[in-house]
Amino acid sequence: MNARVLTVAAAICGAVLCQGCVSMKEIYQQEVVKARRPGQQMVESPETTMKRLCCPPYQKNVIYLEDTGALPERVGPGEELNHRIRYAYSPATPSNVLHGRLVRRVLYRGREVFHDVSNQAFCAGTWTIDAFIKVPRNAPSGWYSIRLEIYSMGKTIRRSTLFYVKEKNKPSMTSSIGESPARN
Repeated sequence: MNARVLTVAAAICGAVLCQGCVSMKEIYQQEVVKARRPGQQMVESPETTMKRLCCPPYQKNVIYLEDTGALPERVGPGEELNHRIRYAYSPATPSNVLHGRLVRRVLYRGREVFHDVSNQAFCAGTWTIDAFIKVPRNAPSGWYSIRLEIYSMGKTIRRSTLFYVKEKNKPSMTSSIGESPARN
């Protein structure tokens, strides 16, 4: 993080902690989310990824879903959360791009309340893909699950992650301090 982000984070921490409405973890998670942008970002080069995964170079297409998560873990109605996936792809040929479909489903008490489907180009190396989901203002409080499915090469990869929607009348960071900035 750069000095400006740390200064802003420290100021927010001081103001919010004085009010006693959120924890340091929630503040940190909000700052991490603000730094993220929608889309795909490279984390490691193809060569570094192949070495880390002990993949023989350019012999077959191998894709791993390394992580999926939602931040902040606790969000209020009307607020936005970030869903991030991290994948590693070792291609059969150096310039190969793997095409597939990415499906996100948000479930509350086993019932689908949101879904998103997108075509995805999986590139060689290790990458993160960030998406932002706005929680409806009338969302009931409780635990929600984001179910992720990746369809490619005739196979399906599935993972889930949880987040919690707070009660409507409980203060949260964005309602205490102001709306989150628009993303570019």
